[in-house]
Amino acid sequence: MKSSYGTADILSELFRIFCITGIVLCIIIYALVNISALGWIIHPEEWKLYPIGEAIAEFIRQIRLALSQWFIDWTAKDEFYKLENEQFIVKYHPNDKPLAEDALVDAGNGAMEIQKWIKYWPRTKILITIFNKQETKQGVAPAAAGYYSFTLEPYGVFIQPTNINTASYYNIVITHELTHLNLHHYAGYVIIWGNEGLAEYIPDDKPKRLPSYVYSLQELSLQSTWNLGNPSVWVAYGESYTIMDFIVTSYNADKLKEVITLVGRRFSMLKAIEMALGLNPEQFEELWSQFVSKQWQ
Repeated sequence: MKSSYGTADILSELFRIFCITGIVLCIIIYALVNISALGWIIHPEEWKLYPIGEAIAEFIRQIRLALSQWFIDWTAKDEFYKLENEQFIVKYHPNDKPLAEDALVDAGNGAMEIQKWIKYWPRTKILITIFNKQETKQGVAPAAAGYYSFTLEPYGVFIQPTNINTASYYNIVITHELTHLNLHHYAGYVIIWGNEGLAEYIPDDKPKRLPSYVYSLQELSLQSTWNLGNPSVWVAYGESYTIMDFIVTSYNADKLKEVITLVGRRFSMLKAIEMALGLNPEQFEELWSQFVSKQWQ
């Protein structure tokens, strides 16, 4: 017995195929827009369909931001209060209101400074949560005054009150963490000395004089070097600052901005440096080491 399809059945089947194809295409476009590991090969920003992927990504960002805010409210041990402006939401406990008020101002100033170097800012409000010491998240050193975790809160940073309650200190901390957040959404994965170096350099958190021993770039690339339990971790942070200072001092600020732009196009930090400065990794490390010996030791 033959089965027959009417016009309505054919249109229904075509509509179903169209919907499925559209959903799959949207997923692919969104993935290609956001997979940093492939960005340096495919350069999706040059595609005609890129705005569609960006629109989908923005919609998902808004959902994730709302879920993140709900999650923080739900996990807090006591109720948060909230301050808000066009760019930021600051959540805090009642005793931390003065810090929250300062944080809102510092975040705005930090955002302006960051965008002088990184020509990007997430198109969402950024959440700044001031936690008590007792609420420190697992895996975060109690000594840390602030931290950014993409898995924990992709559009927010965490600040903890410390005994260093000075305006300049929290300004540096907030700008440091916002640099991590912005750089992550702009460039995806960035090698740790590049990530921390920019987060130290942009708020101008100059290191003290460094010891005669200098970590190599290979050593600075190891996560163990940055373990806050390492008594020499401050040297790693200081050296990462000097990498950025070397580029600006030996060349100019535009060269560092060029490196950042290339990193945003998904080139590695060392490849971006080679393209912008014309130095291979060995040449760059040699000149940087000489610079540190003369300027910072």
